[in-house]
Amino acid sequence: MKDLVICDVFCAEKSCCSLRVNDTNPCRQKRRFDMRESSSYRETTSSFMIRRKRYVKGFSGRDTIRLGDLVIPNTMFGQAEEIDQSLVHAHFDGVLGLSWMPGSPLLRAVELDLLEQPIITVFLKRTGSEENARGGMITYGGLDLENCEESVSYEPVAPRRAYWQIKLNRVSTGNYSTDIGWYAESDTGASFIRGPAAIISAIARELGAQYDQSNDLYFIGCDAPAALNFTIGTKQYTVGAKNLIIKVQKDVCILGLSHWSGSDLDGHWLLGDPFVREYCHVYDLAAKKIGFVKAIQD
Repeated sequence: MKDLVICDVFCAEKSCCSLRVNDTNPCRQKRRFDMRESSSYRETTSSFMIRRKRYVKGFSGRDTIRLGDLVIPNTMFGQAEEIDQSLVHAHFDGVLGLSWMPGSPLLRAVELDLLEQPIITVFLKRTGSEENARGGMITYGGLDLENCEESVSYEPVAPRRAYWQIKLNRVSTGNYSTDIGWYAESDTGASFIRGPAAIISAIARELGAQYDQSNDLYFIGCDAPAALNFTIGTKQYTVGAKNLIIKVQKDVCILGLSHWSGSDLDGHWLLGDPFVREYCHVYDLAAKKIGFVKAIQD
């Protein structure tokens, strides 16, 4: 799994949760890293803990990380000794952090001049309910001209921000619009676009969606002409119905929108997968800016 809000890479350590009974061990189906099998592994005195999305705790080491043809030597990574119980059925063994903060393996690749360009391009394919389908493409060191159009519009990362955050100026749909101004975070690990509760509720009403409190979802007609506009910088980006409406069963669809459950983040947006499927994201690690370009979907 790739995550743009985590800087480090981590995987399950061989000893992960070894004290737990097998039936409740969230690491039991994960492929684990055994440092004793690596001649290039180097110990460190560092430890780490992640609580932002799910709980992960462990220690750090250094080794060579290989991403396809990209080989990054002597790179710090986390070895998870404890992971969140919710990850038991997750179909991934660890997380590759792609943020621009120190510690990111891709930032180290840039420092070592291992990439043709200091950029990462993310394309997410619209697969619908298809299972075991190719989910997209991550291109290290260049633009993905096979899955993304050529004209990229860049926006600077917000100052003093730790993640890939930009300034979002306006959100609109139909007769509804609001231009309060917020910070928005690009997050390929978020299934939905998430925003302030009052605004998401108003957007849903304008689109004709109904909120189901028991499921915490907005249900909408599968053929509804939904579109949601985001103004970032001077450009407007529109997420159309094909990416905004998600079919969960035959003739049952939901909006790819959710709201914050508390007030702490109510002035904040996550530009999750519906937005990324509409627009490829180009992350410039050197210039600290994000580019958006229309994705080419089948």
